[in-house]
Amino acid sequence: MNEKLAHPNSLTEVILESISDGVFTVDHHWRITSFNRAAEQITGVVREEATGRFCWEVFRSNMCERDCALKRTMNDGKSFVSSS
Repeated sequence: MNEKLAHPNSLTEVILESISDGVFTVDHHWRITSFNRAAEQITGVVREEATGRFCWEVFRSNMCERDCALKRTMNDGKSFVSSS
């Protein structure tokens, strides 16, 4: 396990691990770079398996292909919050 994620040491990491919302980040190639505990519970995918994979490989949503919220956010700078 990534030592940094196993033992969060920044306030941001502690907060992201303690909230019940699933949070993940991606790089500019759409590979997952972080995946909190709630994201693991929501998706059923453990952090180690998600990190480094393309987001569409983990989420497998129709939205990924036709209307990717991440891509839209990166292009127009407007935030997106999923209500599901």
